[in-house]
Amino acid sequence: YMGTSFSVAMANSKPNIAHFPGLKKTETSRTEVESKCKCKCKKHLTLPCCETAAGWLTMFQQLGSDFDLPKYKKLYLNITEIELEKSESSSSAQDIAQIKRDLNRTFPHCPFFVEHSEGQKQLERILITFLKYDPKIGYVQGMNFIVGALLYHSSEEIAFWLFVSLAEDHEMRDIYLPGLPGLYKHTQILSLINI
Repeated sequence: YMGTSFSVAMANSKPNIAHFPGLKKTETSRTEVESKCKCKCKKHLTLPCCETAAGWLTMFQQLGSDFDLPKYKKLYLNITEIELEKSESSSSAQDIAQIKRDLNRTFPHCPFFVEHSEGQKQLERILITFLKYDPKIGYVQGMNFIVGALLYHSSEEIAFWLFVSLAEDHEMRDIYLPGLPGLYKHTQILSLINI
């Protein structure tokens, strides 16, 4: 089952920063990094993401993707600039309304995600950007918690691309499609494993 193997691989992955152009250690002091780092896992090194997220990026790299941070950051910013249909009846307008309702429900007791915080603004941007990136899926409730967990451990751009990798490379996209075909598929796989 893909989800289980991915979880195990993520837990066992060790970040190899050499694989990621543009994702470099700096000479910043540890206290400076701690003040900038959103993650409470205290494994953040001196990177734009913690050691956990760097391990996830290693998984992304092992899938054959070259993760050049400046290139992916620019691509992410370009996607954020795409205009969505403005009519209230459009699916994107309905998705944005649902995103806004779900923001305050996402890790409400975590200071990083409290109402009007920078973390909440970043979460909203990522979810709306994913809506632009894959309009066929749009936004589905539950994405906010996955993206929130990724964002807690990394920068906005890295969290977005990690979520895209989960959706595309680890078959999560199918779970979110109308009619939930991926959910049925994964349920069937689990039932076959449990026989």
